[in-house]
Amino acid sequence: MNANNNTYSRIERKLNIGLVINPLAGVGGRVAKKGSDGEDVVASVHSGAIGLTVPQRLSRFFTRLTLLLRQTKNNENDQAGAKSLKFFNGGGLMSALKLLESEDASLHLTLLADACLEFCSVTSCDEHTTRADTISLVKSFNNYPVDLLLFVGGDGTARDIASSLLQTKNTDLTVLGIPAGVKMHSGVFATSPESAAELVYRYMQGELLEIQEREVRDLDEARYRRGDLHVAYYASLPTLTHLGFSQAEKVSEIYSPDLELDDIAAEIEHRMLEQSEQELKTLFLFGAGTTTRHILQSIGLEGTLLGVDAVVPEAGTYGRKLTFKLLAHDVDASWLEKHVSSFAAIRLILSPTGGQGFVFGRGNQQLSGKFLSRLDPSDLWIVSLKEKLLRLEGRPLLIDLDNIAEQARWSSSKLITTGYQSSTLYPIAQA
Repeated sequence: MNANNNTYSRIERKLNIGLVINPLAGVGGRVAKKGSDGEDVVASVHSGAIGLTVPQRLSRFFTRLTLLLRQTKNNENDQAGAKSLKFFNGGGLMSALKLLESEDASLHLTLLADACLEFCSVTSCDEHTTRADTISLVKSFNNYPVDLLLFVGGDGTARDIASSLLQTKNTDLTVLGIPAGVKMHSGVFATSPESAAELVYRYMQGELLEIQEREVRDLDEARYRRGDLHVAYYASLPTLTHLGFSQAEKVSEIYSPDLELDDIAAEIEHRMLEQSEQELKTLFLFGAGTTTRHILQSIGLEGTLLGVDAVVPEAGTYGRKLTFKLLAHDVDASWLEKHVSSFAAIRLILSPTGGQGFVFGRGNQQLSGKFLSRLDPSDLWIVSLKEKLLRLEGRPLLIDLDNIAEQARWSSSKLITTGYQSSTLYPIAQA
């Protein structure tokens, strides 16, 4: 199937899917590593110090997909949809059934018993997977009638897939990513595992879905960890899309006007002083981004461009009643979960990702569901340049958490700080 910049496609009910799973995707998020490519991160996974997060993403995808298939079977008196979806995946930890066996035993049995689904391992891999396993699996799809390449990972996985498709001259194959990485700047992903399931289901049902050329982008993780935000373009791939289900490419904040940033910083500093005067034992947590870093710089602190920093008030000097100090730099999930009960109040200052609008779930996975369950949504202060909100063209800000209860609790309209004593009411929705 050929795909120009924008094409529409209707397919037969039977759908063959090449499923690429990067089991290590996203593992660096909880431990504030900004990515999962570093040797130290991989070693921590192999030693058991860090757990896999991909099984949760797979569980969310297949839970929604099986629900949709069940509804179809009920509506059609169980006659339609037999072996509607066949998944060609890898062996070992690149097998969906293998990963789900320990994560969600009930779902694992459901998939095995579902007459609509079939799974086939077409390559083998060692217990310790590498990008070479991804590339090998993608190349093997040339030997099978694959209609759609579905992958679970982040930008690095997307790069490996693009590289393999280019090498095999198979760049017409439509792709779709289930977001599972730490930092996802590429436009080849659905907004959530559930959205990916909706797209696959609609594709299978023969709906006219748009296939767009979407960019694969990635960061240099070594430079990223040093605070140098360098995003590079690698390739464009034909991507299954539909409004509301597909993620846009992340936009850098290079357009940020200094005056507007100064106004936002002045407003947040004012609110921090007011909060600290009411409760001195307040913890202020600043998320990633140039907007939040500008706020920290305005109060004399140098934070992490791409992490979460902890700030507390202290008695001031030189006539100032209160000042602020950096308590901890680039904290991870375990630090947050350990210290959440040590403070009388917590305020979380976040800025949505440019072009995508994610508040939780992109680059800040250290803000775990366990940690967020101890906070109230009113503890969240969202800051944004007006232009960043305008670029969303009316789309809501998004939340993508594996804790579904917390995802629902944090989804509502909220006042977004856009300047000094200036805010706008904006909706926040589940991705």
